[in-house]
Amino acid sequence: MPASLAVPAGGIAIPPPTRVERFNPDAKVCQPAAIQAGFARQLQPWSDQPPAVLERLRQVQLEMTHATVQRCVSKGLLSAADAADLERKLGLSSNGGPAPAAGGASGAAAPIRP
Repeated sequence: MPASLAVPAGGIAIPPPTRVERFNPDAKVCQPAAIQAGFARQLQPWSDQPPAVLERLRQVQLEMTHATVQRCVSKGLLSAADAADLERKLGLSSNGGPAPAAGGASGAAAPIRP
């Protein structure tokens, strides 16, 4: 067993703390077309998972995409207007979760129940 894993009296290994890294997008990543394309294909590898798993993965995807868009805006790589349009198209709300349904079908991702 690696020395980095602590084993308490109960016998279950405790993994070492992980280092949190913030994604640092560049101009290529911050292009609306690149963000939309990535969003469309990110969950394909898990398409065979149960609906509950897919719902949770979609929620994580929405949160991560929102954070990426906000980082692009804060770095000046994406305008606020383009970010708002992109988030609307992807079905994101201002808090990173799914946007509330509004009056009609927009082609955006379906709302996710937590």
